[in-house]
Amino acid sequence: MVRVIDGDTVVLAGLGATRLFGVDTPETVDPRKPIQCFGPEASEHTKVTLNDQIVTLTSDRVSGDRDKYGRLLRYVTLADGSDYGEALLKDGYAREYDFKGQRYAKREAYQIAQTDAKAAQRGLWNSATCNGKRYH
Repeated sequence: MVRVIDGDTVVLAGLGATRLFGVDTPETVDPRKPIQCFGPEASEHTKVTLNDQIVTLTSDRVSGDRDKYGRLLRYVTLADGSDYGEALLKDGYAREYDFKGQRYAKREAYQIAQTDAKAAQRGLWNSATCNGKRYH
């Protein structure tokens, strides 16, 4: 890992910008958008979790290799074998994301993780933070 751009985008040595597959964290660095509710928390969580860590990247056979901005699309697996995208969803740091209804292999698991976070009102789903809304 080289550095974290925001909650769902990292820069990796030799690979450049890589977008985490199937998740969308609130924006913090997009110059076209204001900082979104729970964005700083999601970015900090990703920094704390991924900076200086060795991770495994996996492409998705069902989907494309890059997003519309040319970034690699990858699942990120931590050293303990856990899926970081699924953890972001389960802990309420992200929303499940499919670009224009695009299918991907882990979609069902990711949707279940998001539903669990909503039901438990974790992270951005909590009424004391964003209540699921992007802006306050």
